[in-house]
Amino acid sequence: MAPVLTVLVLALALCAGCQEDGGDKGRQETPTVKKDPGGNLTYVALGDSYSSAPGVPETDMSNPCLRSSNNYPSMVADALSIRDFVDVTCGGATTKDMTTPQQEGTAPQLDALTPKTDLVTLGIGGNDSDVFFHAIYQCVMVASQDPDGSPCSDQSERSGVDLDAVLTTTQESIVKVVEEIQRRSPKARIILVGYPQLVPAQGACDALPLAAGDYEWARGVNRKLADAVAGAADTTETTYVDMWKASAGHDACADKPWVNGSSNNEFAAAFHPRIEEQEAAADLIVQQDRDKLP
Repeated sequence: MAPVLTVLVLALALCAGCQEDGGDKGRQETPTVKKDPGGNLTYVALGDSYSSAPGVPETDMSNPCLRSSNNYPSMVADALSIRDFVDVTCGGATTKDMTTPQQEGTAPQLDALTPKTDLVTLGIGGNDSDVFFHAIYQCVMVASQDPDGSPCSDQSERSGVDLDAVLTTTQESIVKVVEEIQRRSPKARIILVGYPQLVPAQGACDALPLAAGDYEWARGVNRKLADAVAGAADTTETTYVDMWKASAGHDACADKPWVNGSSNNEFAAAFHPRIEEQEAAADLIVQQDRDKLP
């Protein structure tokens, strides 16, 4: 189990890099800004590590947000020939970090918005109440306690935490973020980007080393998180990009995965999307909105 814990620590460092600045606390984090004179739209990308895409080549490891230049926001900006593109997506972000500084020297993500913003993408929710940590990272850490059982779901049950209630709160928090975006950028088209499938519908694999009885539970949390984002989009009548549906058959155990398992590698950070998932998200955003943007 020691090798798994080693890569887990590395993965957590990637996710938490925005919360603790790797010893460089106080450095001003500068958003990625791209300008293309061929377009006439302004675009602001908001979100957590599933939007910043840590580890996807090329990732600026000196930037505490671990933002890839090949994340889906960058691809959308290229495809739509965006004139003004500001990417403030950041690993470890929660809904609270939309309106409060995530770390010293970093402005709240919504501060990137203006009344002239035309397009906003938002992928958020997985870090609220540490849902993603408890469903994936922690499940890997406790798997050796009972490899044939369900130590993670058993632990969750003993803790008395109502995950359904937690995810309902997450959905409500996302709704509040969208409403604030609407207030700050009233003419912007807002697109909520959901979470992909990380845990397989059936079977198990070494890439995602959970206890045998925890796969179904972890997948359930994975699905409910995606549903929370979808529910927020429905409540606010905003466009939803369904990455759960799009990623079917491309979980961490698949022959052609769109997300990494427990290893950091040349494709992405552990438990995070690869470039294939980012490409799919960008394609869906562009397909849905090329003719609908202001």
